[in-house]
Amino acid sequence: RTGYAVKSAHVTASRLLAEPKVRKAISQELTTRYNVSKESIIDELAAIAFAQLGDYVSWTDTTFSVRPARQLTAHQRKAVTMIRQRGPDGPIIEVRLANRLKALELLAKMLGMLDNTHAHKR
Repeated sequence: RTGYAVKSAHVTASRLLAEPKVRKAISQELTTRYNVSKESIIDELAAIAFAQLGDYVSWTDTTFSVRPARQLTAHQRKAVTMIRQRGPDGPIIEVRLANRLKALELLAKMLGMLDNTHAHKR
């Protein structure tokens, strides 16, 4: 449909993606289409990276309780991946937050805080 030969389409696509103008146009289209920006990604990663378990649950030596979702901010809810209650012999409550270490790593990369230029030097 684009006018390029089918047999060499993958080569042509690779060559076009190497062009800064093409990459920029694709990035802008995806940003607009999916309402995604660098800032929105950083916000999501920061919510996960800095989530604290105490914001979601409270406990003592004898009790454990989960905060209701309506008491969490939208920012706090971003880090929750699962809350479930199970168990035939009394409730077992499981609260799972997204992977903080991975979020910290990705956030640091996006913000240019990780310098890998010396990683392979001995």
